[in-house]
Amino acid sequence: MPFLSLILALLIQPASFGAVEKLTLKAAIERAMGQNGDLRAQRLQEDQAAADLGRASGEFGPHIEGIWGIGPITKAQGNSTYVVEDNGVIGRTLF
Repeated sequence: MPFLSLILALLIQPASFGAVEKLTLKAAIERAMGQNGDLRAQRLQEDQAAADLGRASGEFGPHIEGIWGIGPITKAQGNSTYVVEDNGVIGRTLF
């Protein structure tokens, strides 16, 4: 019985069945690529993976770090029993 009603529905073709859109193969593929939720989710995952790769290469790739310091340099003259310190010298250091 359901088979008969299906055939009758196809033969009668109400207005909604009559408006069939004809697509070329290229247009159908483009529509499927644009409207498929799984493909969109996959594209978003690929974009996120590319961003993660860029961030990881920036953090763990080669880089240069330095420390610059300016301050007084203690200048000591003497031996183990007598020392004279001079704190008036300013120096700089780059590590």
